[in-house]
Amino acid sequence: MRPVVVVLGIILLVVTACGGPRSRSLVVLHVYDRSGKLLTWDEFRAVQSNGAGEDGENDALLDPADLVIFQPWPLFARDGSPALEHPGRPALLALAWPSVDGYSQLLLSVPPPGTYSFNLLAAEAAVAALHRLLDSHPGVTSSPEAADRIGIATTALDGARGAADEADAAVKANQAYDAAVGASVLLLQQYGQERAGQLRRGVTLDRIPRRADLQHVVALTGQGGWVRLVLDQDTPFTSYAGPIGTAHELGLRVLLEPVDSSAMGDLDEAGWRRRWQSAVRALPEADEWETGNEVNGDWLGSHVADRVAWATRYVHEHTDATALVTLYWQLGEGRPENALFNWLAAHPEAAAEADTVGLSLYPEEHPLGGATDEVLRQLNHVLPDPPVIISELGYGAEDLDRIWWWGVRSDPEGLGRASVAGLYTRAIGAYDFGGGGPFWWYFLHDAPAGSPLAGVLRESWAG
Repeated sequence: MRPVVVVLGIILLVVTACGGPRSRSLVVLHVYDRSGKLLTWDEFRAVQSNGAGEDGENDALLDPADLVIFQPWPLFARDGSPALEHPGRPALLALAWPSVDGYSQLLLSVPPPGTYSFNLLAAEAAVAALHRLLDSHPGVTSSPEAADRIGIATTALDGARGAADEADAAVKANQAYDAAVGASVLLLQQYGQERAGQLRRGVTLDRIPRRADLQHVVALTGQGGWVRLVLDQDTPFTSYAGPIGTAHELGLRVLLEPVDSSAMGDLDEAGWRRRWQSAVRALPEADEWETGNEVNGDWLGSHVADRVAWATRYVHEHTDATALVTLYWQLGEGRPENALFNWLAAHPEAAAEADTVGLSLYPEEHPLGGATDEVLRQLNHVLPDPPVIISELGYGAEDLDRIWWWGVRSDPEGLGRASVAGLYTRAIGAYDFGGGGPFWWYFLHDAPAGSPLAGVLRESWAG
């Protein structure tokens, strides 16, 4: 019997090494479309990436306490379905995922090893987030449209949990997810609109503005609006002195950005300091300086945090103006070390002395949507003192990678752009730490008088 025992022992070791504990540590996800069809791995990836292939694969595992990525791209195919190794610790699975309103950053609590309905997990996460949002505004009556979606989300989730068939449960779960995301973004806009009159109202101008351009801004923002001037690297600073004076004459305040993120990598340390010294000396009438733009972007070069911290101190030491540091929303679409919360955890000095913290949002390249509430609250937790504004926002521009859509898939430059502007311009006001925005990029091109975007900005800013 001894040879048989040895052989059986060898077989057991092989099974254990190749499939035993590994299989017991897997989380397998069954994903269904809205009709109840089980998706293959390739079909799931096509939805997750919106057909963009590897450029749209943004799944990551996050620490739930701080939204820091600790494992990028954990998903793989197992028996035709997406799966991941359980990390052995509490975790969120983040990935881009659509509702009927468009693509959001979905944040799912990773369950214990086993096989699960992805759609039910997504619905439960979205409904839980919706109720956290409702609980944060006690005593506020939801708008009729939001209340309708809240009711649908609750009823559909109950139906999904009680369904005997996995496919039928997934159909109901998809309905709950759609309604919960929709209700959340409606509530954010409702809550934010109530504070609209208290918020900063601003746009970005990426060329030297004419008086008529500034008058157009005033027509939308009213007195006390802001213009953010992006200072061209090849234009003398003195060329901006006249427009700054005109802006002040018209009742606007001026935010100056001497170095856009696209130009920072071209400057060495000495060049960075010279540009800042020259800008502050030449344009002393600025109300605020943007001492760092999209500082966690992976294209800015080295020593970014130290440079930004130096510029903030320089502004404080040599002017009476305030200093803004703009962060870049990204979670899983780029290198993990450049994801928003990973970078902030590694470089807290970059924004430590900022008077205002800004967020640059390009939802086509980095979806947010239904995760807006959780992300903004976490940003305020990390940086609790300065107000948070949307300091750069864009959608539908020709120079963007149009991977993920929001609002209306077929009309990115019209209704889609208006949906994006309405959501984030209002949503930032849903928080007592919210300071306004959205400092729309390409404002003069995208928002001429009478355009849908101009109309939405005016409505969103109205108190």
